[in-house]
Amino acid sequence: MPGESVAPIVQESPRRFSLGFKRAAAILFTCTALSLFGLCAFRILAGTPYSGRKPIAWTRDAWLAAETECEKGDRYMMLDDFLATHQLMGMTLADVEQLLGPIDRDQGDKPPGGRYCLGPEPTAMSLDFAWLALDFDRDNRVIYVGTPQKLWR
Repeated sequence: MPGESVAPIVQESPRRFSLGFKRAAAILFTCTALSLFGLCAFRILAGTPYSGRKPIAWTRDAWLAAETECEKGDRYMMLDDFLATHQLMGMTLADVEQLLGPIDRDQGDKPPGGRYCLGPEPTAMSLDFAWLALDFDRDNRVIYVGTPQKLWR
């Protein structure tokens, strides 16, 4: 209609929106990267879950008591003493279970084996547990012992 003033239509420039989105994405990426870097740096500086802990002498009672609290890592702290005083290679499954308690069976049965939870992985960024892994032959004798430190065959 003649004589009426029409408000101008204001349009955002697509380029302006694009720069804002890119800037926000860059800030989000930077914050995420810095957070992850900070977490990693903290974990590395804090050491492993076993930093500052002293070895624990292996006893059957202490080993069995530590079964329900794997996240504490007491079994991991006993492992060196245990391996220095016991030879698992060639032992029967019955002898192993008499010594260490019931074995946690692996998923699957080829080769037949099992494991004992030792505690958190001995790394600064431990996300899983460390295991004492055993494989048995057809006569149920230990043919493989796997630990976080060493592997024997």
